[in-house]
Amino acid sequence: MKVLRWLDLHFEEAILVFLLVVIACVELAQVVCRNVPFLPALTWAEELCRFAWIATVFLSLPYTVRTSNMLRVSVLIDSLPDYLHNLLNIVVDVVTAAMMGVLGWASISVVQRIFASGETSPAMLWPMWIMYAIVTAGFVLAALRSVQMIVIHIIHFNERPITYVEEQMEAEVAQEWVRPATISGADPIPVADAATGSPGAGSSPGAAASVPEGAPAKGGDE
Repeated sequence: MKVLRWLDLHFEEAILVFLLVVIACVELAQVVCRNVPFLPALTWAEELCRFAWIATVFLSLPYTVRTSNMLRVSVLIDSLPDYLHNLLNIVVDVVTAAMMGVLGWASISVVQRIFASGETSPAMLWPMWIMYAIVTAGFVLAALRSVQMIVIHIIHFNERPITYVEEQMEAEVAQEWVRPATISGADPIPVADAATGSPGAGSSPGAAASVPEGAPAKGGDE
């Protein structure tokens, strides 16, 4: 179960991080080879990095769907009642799943044509159908993630949704009060406890005192 939980939270994220590390290392090696006389230039470096960037674009689709970071105007949605807010989230997930499914299905025929043509990349001589297959994989994963979000939003339909402003406030609390305490060597303060200013379970008696006066209180009067 821990493995499935980790894959649910970090599958696409791990792939994206790996691709970005590959891009950084290849570009660094290319710079070194160009400036050292006795080292040959990497003729395939630019092409590999270009393919990796394309892969990150399409593989980031399921990641943004799963983390609800798709580009949207949340001011109107957050102003709606909880019932309509949750209902609109489900509608958005259904539309996203349908669109990604259509794009994924349409891209399969493109992959088949490229595979039949036997086209290869100029520098690395890689089969080009691999890159088009990555595009298809991004659409299919995004469709599956959208279906997952539909199920999640249905299960939590009767719960109060978290607005964009609340998410930003929690992020600011985590950055302003938790990280400085960890860097300075003090006991780290849980995010929820830092917001309320009270020590949580397992925290030291002086944890609340480490929160500076005037820290924002979660759920308090603004």
